[in-house]
Amino acid sequence: MRKDLKDARDLHGQAESAAAVWKGHVMDRRKKALTDYRKLRAFFAEEEERFLQEAEKEDGSMEDEDADPADRFGSLLQVVSELERRHRSLGLSMLLQVGSPGGGWPHPSCLAPARGCTVGIMDLGDPGLHTPSHLRAGLAAPVPPSSGPPGAILIL
Repeated sequence: MRKDLKDARDLHGQAESAAAVWKGHVMDRRKKALTDYRKLRAFFAEEEERFLQEAEKEDGSMEDEDADPADRFGSLLQVVSELERRHRSLGLSMLLQVGSPGGGWPHPSCLAPARGCTVGIMDLGDPGLHTPSHLRAGLAAPVPPSSGPPGAILIL
């Protein structure tokens, strides 16, 4: 009987020890989960703050929309012309034209003649640049011979 009592005490001690180890393991996992949660929460708070700052900057740039379009898009046109110069050998040269019924290059595809239209002409030096599916989808139309370089397609 003494032996049984001693074995029971040993088993009870082992169970308490295992419970303490398990509790420590669970507490470590909880602590790690809480730390990870706090890190993620801080990260998302920073991202939200950065997003709101960018949105405020964009709101500030909305006021610039009233400025002259030539001033607003001047640098964009410079970048396009620079890219055109760099990639001319690859057949990617593009000519942008703005047409309006009052002057310039009116095109019959302008659906709102009062506002004019913006169109682009892509030189098909490389036939792989433009597939016939674009023509079927109505996104492009063949350019009349008098309006652009031979083999060009009007990008609507």
